[in-house]
Amino acid sequence: METKILPSETAVIVLDIQNDFCSSEGAFKKVLQRDTLAIQDMVNRLSKFIEETRKQGCKIFFSKMVNSKDSPPNLRERLVSGIESKADSWPFGLERGSWGGELYEVEPTKDDIVLEKYYFDFFSSPDLKLKLEGFGIKNLVITGVYAEMCVLSTASRGFTEGYKIIVPKDLIETAPENRRFKEMINDLLAGYIAEVFESREVLAALRVYA
Repeated sequence: METKILPSETAVIVLDIQNDFCSSEGAFKKVLQRDTLAIQDMVNRLSKFIEETRKQGCKIFFSKMVNSKDSPPNLRERLVSGIESKADSWPFGLERGSWGGELYEVEPTKDDIVLEKYYFDFFSSPDLKLKLEGFGIKNLVITGVYAEMCVLSTASRGFTEGYKIIVPKDLIETAPENRRFKEMINDLLAGYIAEVFESREVLAALRVYA
């Protein structure tokens, strides 16, 4: 990776690492029968990456997806009739204040930012851009789940908002049945939107300024 990344101008975006998405006891495993083992393996790597980038001076942003009866009608309608149609009721998880909606195996510090969102795109949280601007952020390192929705939509929007987008390809994941999308998305991101590398290469680029 030839790019040098200034840590003070870089935010690590951690998308939706929540119990319902990631845990073997979460709703996406229990209700939708999605295997979460690959996601859990990724979270182990991601936790170490967060710790290292935090030490180097990057700002860490966590998103939490919230589903509720007050969720946007178009989102609710699409999910109920689409990918989440197996559920008997909606919302079946990710409710505010629930165990399933809490972060999975990652611990924000007092200096990290945790924001809720109702859509896949993290920029749908109105506070995100304001906080990024307040910290003087120019680079977004995007990680988390699911590669084909929240990662792709957030990377696309971030690029449109003028940020340099970096995606560590070993720190995004999806359900096994959707793994075919992951490589396609890496190619799409690399071709149009982002610099796509292994996380070790991203860390090396950050250390140039250490």
